[in-house]
Amino acid sequence: MSRSSPALATKLGLFGGTFDPIHHGHLIIAEWIASELGLERVIFIPVAEHPFGKRERITPAFHRLEMVQRALDDFPHFVLSDVEIRRGGVSYTIDTLSYFKQTWPLAELYFFIGGDNLAEFHRWREYKTLLKMARFVVYDRPGGELPAHLPKEKFLFVKAPLIEISSSLIRQRIKTGLPCRSLLPPPVWRYIEEHQLYGYREAGDSGFRRARPE
Repeated sequence: MSRSSPALATKLGLFGGTFDPIHHGHLIIAEWIASELGLERVIFIPVAEHPFGKRERITPAFHRLEMVQRALDDFPHFVLSDVEIRRGGVSYTIDTLSYFKQTWPLAELYFFIGGDNLAEFHRWREYKTLLKMARFVVYDRPGGELPAHLPKEKFLFVKAPLIEISSSLIRQRIKTGLPCRSLLPPPVWRYIEEHQLYGYREAGDSGFRRARPE
């Protein structure tokens, strides 16, 4: 973890993802949920690999960790954990929740998920055990209705702003030389430029080509 340990915190938000790259949408969701629920820390947890193989190639972990750290530097209550990167391979939510439960046994854990994950929640490894370990904070995404077989008291629906930004969109725009720096925290964009990630091509201002005057 990159900052002082939140050992005294009693309400911890856990935000997992590839963060490839982290963008303003992630930060808005985390800040909004933390405010709504009174969370004392939000811990960002980049994955090593996707459990469902959503994407074969993910940017190397050291780049993603550095981008997340740079994005969080201005948010004193946001911290970075490399627990899943250190573990390597596929990390399941049960593994990660077990780690945080053992490390902070008195803390209330709030695990963030997109509403589009609810339909498949029963496929998550040991999902019934997960429901005993944490509450799941659902932020708006299409398809976000709670299936009847899941206990309502274990899921909190937060009306966070629906931000139409995705990491895949950013990667594609960078690859094709289209502008997208406004979607990213400035330190993250500078890191992408410096390391020429995502097929970055230096073409003026982030690939932005000014229209010629008529």
